[in-house]
Parts: sequence; C-alpha cells; structure tokens
Amino acid sequence: MKNLLVLINVLTILIFTINSEAQHQWCGFEDIPYDTDTTRGIRKSSNGYRLPAQGELRVLVAFLEMVYYDPNFDPSPNGTDEWPVGQLPVWAAELFDHVTPSGVAQGVLTRYFQDASSGNKVLLGDYLVSPDNGGVFQVLTSNGSAVSPNPLIAAINSKLGNTIITANGYNSISDFDKWTPTDQGLPKDPIGNDKWDNVVFIVRNSLDPSNGLGYASGAFNNLLGYNGDSYTIQCTHERIPTSVVRH
Repeated sequence: MKNLLVLINVLTILIFTINSEAQHQWCGFEDIPYDTDTTRGIRKSSNGYRLPAQGELRVLVAFLEMVYYDPNFDPSPNGTDEWPVGQLPVWAAELFDHVTPSGVAQGVLTRYFQDASSGNKVLLGDYLVSPDNGGVFQVLTSNGSAVSPNPLIAAINSKLGNTIITANGYNSISDFDKWTPTDQGLPKDPIGNDKWDNVVFIVRNSLDPSNGLGYASGAFNNLLGYNGDSYTIQCTHERIPTSVVRH
C-alpha cells in the first residue's frame, strides 16, 4: 500500500510538471526563455502571441456571402435585417474606428481593446468595398464552407485585382502593415514587412456552424497582390461578430 501511495505521488508531481510546462509554452507566463536559446529573447505575454499586445495596428476587413450552386443549401437565403442579401451589414462601420480615437473609441472592437489594455492597444480597421453587389464579395460555392481563406481571397481578387479599395480611403498596403511578427511571446518588430498584418474575413451565410463562430490562423498568400501574416474567418447571419476577433 505504501509503495502504491509513493507511485501515485510521483505520477501526480509528473503530471503537474508536464501541465505547468505546457502552460509556460502556450500561455506566455512572464520571463520564460525561448526554449533553450536565450539569445532569441525572453518570452512575455505582454509581447503578444502572433500580433503585438500594445501599440497601433489596423486590420483589413472583407465582407462576403456564399452563392450556392444549389440555393436549397443556403442557411440564410433571405438575409436578415442586420445583414440583408447583397448588401453590407448595417453594422459594417461599427466594428472598428479607422482613425486613432482622441477619447473613447466608437468601434465595438476598438473600444474593447482600448478598455482591456488601458489605452495601450489601438486596434483600428477599414473594410474593402466590392464594385458591385452592394459592396459585398460573392463566393460561388457548392459546399458553402468558409474554413479556408483561399476561395474568399479568390473572390476578392476577381473583383479588385491588385487594387485596394476601402470604405475610408486606406488604399495602400502600408496602411495595414505596421508590424513584422515574431514567435509567441517575443517582441514584435514595429516595422512592416510588406504583408497584411491581419485580415478579418466575415461571411454572411456559410454552411459551417456560422452564427457567431469562426477561427483564426497564420500566414496566407496573395490577397490583392500581397501575402499576409495572420487572418480571422468570422461567420454570422446577423449580429456583430466579435468572439474570434477578440481571441
């Protein structure tokens, strides 16, 4: 019995150690060397994961809707009051401030990060405008999935080519390229690398579990002639989507 208790204690300590190390690796506890190579710096949660946790950053937003080969698959064929078919959502301009706020931010997500960071994180944004279909980009699809950015990017490129056209006139890659990312927890380089810092794709009627869900990931290729460092795909039929972008 005594030996069994010793074994249980040893296993408990081992599991705790493994869990603690996993948290160090992924949660960014303060003052953790980058693996065994301390020349690369000390990882801190205050440095951010893929994007900086402080400073100013402007994201590019694109609104899209699926056009199904078989309309019977469309989960929101008639749209909603908040996001009608063939139009921008009524809250398109309410997601982000597009200029640095002098006081309380008006955009939902700009204000969220302003409050969460005590004003140290300024997350701005502007959205692309399609030349037709009410400004929304259409994605011809048979399966209605938005789990990959590739068909979304292709739909945007087919309308705009290499021309950046946004609602508020931020039409240069330099407007959306303020940082060069590093590994998680390491300081970010406050000089652009000729890539989109972050692009938020928002899809009205994806067949994926879509009313408020989505996911975020890393690098992607060739949106309007430029590669990107990170992106978010957010799906919603109606309400302002914030959960994945906040994450």
